[in-house]
Amino acid sequence: SQDKIVEHLGYACLNNGAVTNSMRALLFMAKKLNNSRYAEAVKKAGQWLRRVQQGPPTHGWCAQYNAEGEPTWGRPCEPPAISIVDTASAIEGLCYEFGVTGDTSIQQTIGRCLQWLERTNLDGWNAYHRIEDGAPIWAKDGRIHPGVTPSGEHRSGRHTWGMDPKHLWNKISRLI
Repeated sequence: SQDKIVEHLGYACLNNGAVTNSMRALLFMAKKLNNSRYAEAVKKAGQWLRRVQQGPPTHGWCAQYNAEGEPTWGRPCEPPAISIVDTASAIEGLCYEFGVTGDTSIQQTIGRCLQWLERTNLDGWNAYHRIEDGAPIWAKDGRIHPGVTPSGEHRSGRHTWGMDPKHLWNKISRLI
């Protein structure tokens, strides 16, 4: 149910760069120590990212996933929905996997998502979008609301705390 908030400790979490930061550190260790064990861990994390990627129309990623790899609630302002910031983080992680494997199918995975991101309004990126149709949504107190996040509700929808969408887009563009 949309209204049910679950305890998310222990869930797979893209939020706050949890997976991507780990992948970056593992990649650094793989190169610094010339140790394939670390590179294999980057590859496994990338495979997980591809497994939990959502389908059309967004081909994006959510902030949190349960043990079965299904999108789930995080905090009361983090619905089981496509998260723009966490999608950018997942794309960054896939770029790390590509650096380890050279697997060109990773570029196709990223490309499907970038096509949707290019169609969104970069000046008014909403943080969350419905999985089913990509429509903007926002959440507050564990309830999902349709539409663009109202002004003043930054923690529940628009990432206004240092995450400028154009900056995010430029970061993605540099990685691919």
